[in-house]
Amino acid sequence: MTEGKKTIAYKDLPPLDPDTAVTMNEEVNISIVLTIIYYVFLLAVTILNWTAPGLMKTLLWGGMSLTWFATSLFALFMAFAIAALHVYFYHKRFNRQVLMQNSKGQGV
Repeated sequence: MTEGKKTIAYKDLPPLDPDTAVTMNEEVNISIVLTIIYYVFLLAVTILNWTAPGLMKTLLWGGMSLTWFATSLFALFMAFAIAALHVYFYHKRFNRQVLMQNSKGQGV
């Protein structure tokens, strides 16, 4: 079954063209920054649970504690905000590429 399949060594692949390399580099940098922001939030909730348990056990409504609120609802909104930032940076980069191509007289 696997006789016809060959593995591809990434070292044997040709280098990326400059546009793709820049795009991949920007994408990785944005992803790293947004990941750090999210992990700082999760670490902050953990530290608050450890250092201020009375505050984090405060009941808000329906028996939901502040910890559950932070890790569920606030994290959901934060995930949407991170996704929105990701899309914003993607559109910004795409518009910049379109402007550069239009200034060179090329279409998209």
